[in-house]
Amino acid sequence: MSLQKRVMYSALGIPILALAVAGCGSSATPTASSSPKHVTITFEGSLVRGPYSTYMQTLVKKFEKQNPHITVTLIGQPNWMVLHAALITAVTGGSPPTIGQVENSWVPRYAQSNALVPLNSFIKGPSGLSATQIRAFWPQIWNQQRFSGKVYTMPFATSDTILYYNASWLMKDHLPVPTTLQQLTNDMKAATSTSHNTWGISMDPGTSSAAANGTYWFISLLHAYGGHLIQGNKIVWDSSAGVHALQYIQNLYRAGALKLGNNYPGQAALMSDHALFDISSDTSYPYFMHARTSSFNLEAIPLPPGPAGQGDVSTGFNLAIFSAASAAQQQAAWQFLKFINTPANQAYWSENTAYLPTTSTSMSDISPSVRKQPWLTAGTESLPYARKLPAKAGLSQIVGNLSAAIDHALITNENAGTALQTSAQAAQQLLAP
Repeated sequence: MSLQKRVMYSALGIPILALAVAGCGSSATPTASSSPKHVTITFEGSLVRGPYSTYMQTLVKKFEKQNPHITVTLIGQPNWMVLHAALITAVTGGSPPTIGQVENSWVPRYAQSNALVPLNSFIKGPSGLSATQIRAFWPQIWNQQRFSGKVYTMPFATSDTILYYNASWLMKDHLPVPTTLQQLTNDMKAATSTSHNTWGISMDPGTSSAAANGTYWFISLLHAYGGHLIQGNKIVWDSSAGVHALQYIQNLYRAGALKLGNNYPGQAALMSDHALFDISSDTSYPYFMHARTSSFNLEAIPLPPGPAGQGDVSTGFNLAIFSAASAAQQQAAWQFLKFINTPANQAYWSENTAYLPTTSTSMSDISPSVRKQPWLTAGTESLPYARKLPAKAGLSQIVGNLSAAIDHALITNENAGTALQTSAQAAQQLLAP
């Protein structure tokens, strides 16, 4: 999986194995020690290897220098799917890592099997978080850490969906920066020319097992039209709001202003002067720069609002402590989770990975040049209305039905309501009671 896919497509986990065994450890209550014994903890994730490894290793070395009695061993997996399978196998076999990089949809199975340590006692303990520290987290990010009334995770790598555009093209053609869906439509249609081989935007809905940026755009539109993906234990993306959202995309496709593709088609089309826009994760920005084949001013803004206001999707990974760890390991892991979320460390992580900083206080630690970059401004401005995906087991396959429906509705011109209703009925069979 490429570095971009580690973000945009990492938001959904797949239930490869059932969790059969609970963690054999117990939740540790923080205790103070004047001369702590040496302890080794493990941290397993897909963002600790490859392009991210240098930055994570730097943070680990800094942590170990400040905490000489703790050694952190990194266990890297090539992508989120392999990571998910590895963690489930490790938990089932009774040998999970101390810390795991987890997605929201994975938490229910782990938590219900007592495989995770609820962090409430650590947060409220003597080495916990003050009210000021908790308030420093972006509320939308902090609220994502809860499941069934308990805090099971700490923030780590968050992103949302933003609108990238060729600002030079807009200026040349005297087109407005879109602040409404209608303006976005008008701009895309104005950019569409068969003779010049140009169009508004390219997208990929994804597959039945992994949603891609086209599906995230639909979900954002669904929110902007006042709809929801899932409510309680019912699939509701086939509502009138969902129909309006899919019809919006269909109309662009019929007009030739939207083209389908795969392997990040929006990124390639935008950076080669074929498309005016792309809708993607804030973490895509470094890849736009890498894919650049022409010189123009690349900018980004939050997605334009719909009739019900702003709509967006928050994706990414958090960090959890597994209950099989000893009390000493759990305490050391808690110290590491706090360390990762300090303003300076979040600023370093954000500057180098394009993930959004987990705290608003991190912004002052980010270098002035990075603060001016469009992904950071658009991404942080989008956070107040970016909704997390529901914490439901098997969410990847559930939403995969939606991805397939979007793709089918565009290619075959199927009625939007029919496509969404059929996909919702199929997805409902996968939604655990």
